[in-house]
Amino acid sequence: DAGPSRSDEPDLAELARPSKTVDPETTTEEVYRYLEDHPQDESIVVLEEERPVGVLMRDRLHRKLSTNMGQSLYWNRSVTKVMDDDPLVLPADTPLSRAAEMVINRRNDDLYDEVVVTDPEDDRYRGNVTVRQLLDKITKFKTKEARRANPLTGLPGNVEIQDTIQRNLDGGETFALIYADLDHFKPFNDYYGFERGDQAILLLKNVLEDALTVYPHGLNFLGHVGGDDFVVVTGADQVHDYCQYVIDQFDERIPELYDAEDLDEGVIRTENREGEQEEFNLMTVSLAAVMNRERSFENHLEMSEVAAEIKSYAKRNRRESSYEVDRRS
Repeated sequence: DAGPSRSDEPDLAELARPSKTVDPETTTEEVYRYLEDHPQDESIVVLEEERPVGVLMRDRLHRKLSTNMGQSLYWNRSVTKVMDDDPLVLPADTPLSRAAEMVINRRNDDLYDEVVVTDPEDDRYRGNVTVRQLLDKITKFKTKEARRANPLTGLPGNVEIQDTIQRNLDGGETFALIYADLDHFKPFNDYYGFERGDQAILLLKNVLEDALTVYPHGLNFLGHVGGDDFVVVTGADQVHDYCQYVIDQFDERIPELYDAEDLDEGVIRTENREGEQEEFNLMTVSLAAVMNRERSFENHLEMSEVAAEIKSYAKRNRRESSYEVDRRS
């Protein structure tokens, strides 16, 4: 997965609460009387050998019994005659966003029926989740996520970056931490304006993301510190290939953002505060990588400090895109 990790997204297990359960032999009358005596309950789950075979929502039962023949048809018969025998049943480890997609794609009649949650291992009943609970929890999660994400790129920011580095260190993973940023970005931004500057940042983001799909790894993570600064976490064994791919793609695509006459010149000319002309080369990308293969790090701060140190080496030659890997790691 090249995008930001969603491993912290809540799943249905967090929300599932057991409803009243009955077996298929239970009569409709018994279920009706139970619901009358327990007005806080909205649903009953029908189980066969601890596995859900149907759900009965309070309002659905009332509708069925309120028809002309409703009571005489169903009253003394099995609850299976009035239950929904095809409810939405999902394993407890289903992420909330996936569950919400499936809820929204149901028929209008079923839209607000509760989701039945089962054990991922053996399909035994675990509980129910109401649609309101599901949507409330997703909204809170997305709001929190949005506050922590960079508004331009939508990528996770400093909090997640630090958490990801620390989590991998604590988990004993061997990985590479790569810092990436643009050279000559500020003069480009001043010269062409912030909209074109944003396009340059998004171009770098897309190239870094593309490279993670070309070199997939279970640890893949891309974060945005801010401005033109990005952080990549990936497998230690693919660092050189990854960085070279980013450079090749970036160098190929960056000319799209320059006007033809500036490309011909190979530079942009701006005036500094003293009114003197200054020349700046076309933008390049610098990458700095540090790994924990040969050396160990106590925490994310220690690893980030080394990466920042390596970045200053990588930026010595700003005439062309380059990468530097910490030789001690």
